[in-house]
Amino acid sequence: MLKQLFFIKVLFLTIHVFSQNISEVDLSDSNLEGVIYGDAIWLDTTNDSDFEFLITGASSNNAQYSVLSKNIQNGFTIDTDNIVRAFSNSASDKADFNNDGFVDFIITGNNNDTDKTILYINDGLGRFEEHILPMMATTFGKIKVVDLNNDSLVDVIITGLEGSVYGAKLYYQNTLGGFDESSVILMANYFGDITLIDVNNDNYIDVLLTGFDTSYQPNSKLYINIEGLLLEAENQTIEPYYFTGTGVLDVDNDGDDDIIISGVNSSYVGETAVFVNDGNGNFIKDENGMSIFSQVYFGDLDVVDFNNDGFDDVFSTGQDENATYMSNLYINNTTGSFNHNVAISNVIEGVAISSSDWEDFDDDGDKDLLLVGLGNDGNEKIKIYKNETVSLSVDTYLKKTISLYPNPVNDIINIRGVTIKGGEISITNALGQTVISTGLIDVINVSHLESGIYFITIESDSNKKETLKFIKK
Repeated sequence: MLKQLFFIKVLFLTIHVFSQNISEVDLSDSNLEGVIYGDAIWLDTTNDSDFEFLITGASSNNAQYSVLSKNIQNGFTIDTDNIVRAFSNSASDKADFNNDGFVDFIITGNNNDTDKTILYINDGLGRFEEHILPMMATTFGKIKVVDLNNDSLVDVIITGLEGSVYGAKLYYQNTLGGFDESSVILMANYFGDITLIDVNNDNYIDVLLTGFDTSYQPNSKLYINIEGLLLEAENQTIEPYYFTGTGVLDVDNDGDDDIIISGVNSSYVGETAVFVNDGNGNFIKDENGMSIFSQVYFGDLDVVDFNNDGFDDVFSTGQDENATYMSNLYINNTTGSFNHNVAISNVIEGVAISSSDWEDFDDDGDKDLLLVGLGNDGNEKIKIYKNETVSLSVDTYLKKTISLYPNPVNDIINIRGVTIKGGEISITNALGQTVISTGLIDVINVSHLESGIYFITIESDSNKKETLKFIKK
């Protein structure tokens, strides 16, 4: 009887077999330069799903460098129509600052011996206008853009060296498009990271700061978002680090955000550690899960679903205790632990003083890698690696993975990756009640829905289904 039940269950499984591979994109004719002490981000400047990228930082001979690329049939050149000021010791981020549906970007760092924070606004045609902002500008820090108070206007967090003084400030965007400095006191630091995480699943983004603090020690501070106001958490259960790269993932598949950190710990030793959220905002270090990861620092860390299996994988860069620069990919085995994918890691050049970002630049349904940093040969690098993961699935009615954006969402949610012609879409709330039912479309207005967690199910005419979760702000 048990054997019969087993075979009945198998009939309803969707079987996925993944062929994983990655290849380097040839940039030899692009005139692009590698950088260190900077940043690299993908962005879709014209909403055509063909991603461009922005890199800033110090190139060879410590020259200040910033470039926005053009994506021409998945090849890259310098976008000479957009002149971005040259920066070093810089950080950047992207968001739709003015809610016009087009991505903008912001940079903080040193430009011509003066520290500046500059916002570049997209005119809708992929051309950008610069606005020097009257806010803190830093070097060797981070900048993150996020809507902290759920007013549909993005806010800005900046950390780093303001001149020679350690700093950390929060700016709320006002309805006139300007920014008001918050009175909240954040942990001043540099050579750290800003981690955006919903610790308690209340749909308000909380903030973790890591870095070298004013006591000249590695440190970590978690701030809980109480309806838009950041308050230092009463229980600080995340250990101190600097030279950090951080990421958010659900390592134990319990629906709570966990944190992974690579950096220098309080013993001044490099390590990579996972901190598991107990659901109440307390984090427990997963001592057993650390051994698989290379113990690196002075790099970057990304959480990415590399093989499109629905589970968070980890990519990290940095230097180890022997000052060897490394790039490593770790695949989630779906049960709370990871396997080091040595074959793919060996293809990717090892770097430190690095920045990395993942996006589907060629619109084939899997995430590709943008990477800058210092190679083991002592040269500044820029590398792009094309993810060639192929999914052989029983459910092959989709040509590529479905994704939702933005998520969380205020009003309009976009569905990307649907290739079938006929079918239906339904949205249910956390109680299982259907709140929207429609034919197969790729843009849905959810502005009338109450804040909370929802599930969108896409069903083909042949009864194949795909369900994804999103958060309505």
